[in-house]
Amino acid sequence: MRKLLAVVLLVSAACGVKKGNTNQTEIQKSGEQLLKVLFIIAHTDFRDEELTEPRKVFQDAGFRTVVASTDTADAEGMLGIKVKPDILITEAEADDFAAIVIAGGSGCKDLWTNTDLIELVSAFSADDKITGAICLAPVILAKAGLLEGKKATCYHSARDSLIAEGALYESTDVVVAGRIVTASGPSAARKFGQTLLDLLTEDTD
Repeated sequence: MRKLLAVVLLVSAACGVKKGNTNQTEIQKSGEQLLKVLFIIAHTDFRDEELTEPRKVFQDAGFRTVVASTDTADAEGMLGIKVKPDILITEAEADDFAAIVIAGGSGCKDLWTNTDLIELVSAFSADDKITGAICLAPVILAKAGLLEGKKATCYHSARDSLIAEGALYESTDVVVAGRIVTASGPSAARKFGQTLLDLLTEDTD
C-alpha cells in the first residue's frame, strides 16, 4: 500500500510540471483513478454486506469508493440498509476507476441483462482492470463473455447460469482468474474485498 501511495504522490508532483505535450489534467486524472473504485448495486434488494464489507476494506486502505446503480434515489438492501448511489451506471466510465466491484443479492438478477453494465464491465476488462463480482453478480461477468473457460464461483443458486455461459464453476469462497475475482456470497464478503485489494496493490509492487 505504501508503494501505491508513493506512486500517487509522484503523479501528483508531476502535475505541477509541464513537459513536452503532456496534458496536466490527464496526469492528475490518472493519479486520481489509481485511488478510485467503482461499486455497482441493484437499486432494490442488493445484499448489504456485499457492498459494505468490500467497500470498508478499500476505504480503510485510502481508496475513494463510488457507488453506481440504475437510479440515484436511495437504494435499499435486503437487510434494510439504505444507500444513495453517487452516479448512474450509464454515467460511469472505466477510465475513471482502478477497479469495478459488483455486489449481489436477489435484486442483482435485474442486472443480469443490463446492457449498459455488460458494456461497462467489458470496458474494464478490455483495459485490463480488476473486476470483481460476488453472489449472483458473477453471472453478469459471464454474460459479458469474461468468464468463458475461466474458473469462477457464485451463489449456489446461480451455478447453472454461470456454467451455461462457459464458466468453470468452483464451489469455494473466492476465486481469482487473472484480473477477475468472484466470490460465493455474504459470508465471503470481507475475504472478497481483501483479495481485490491485494490484487490491486500488487500492481505497484
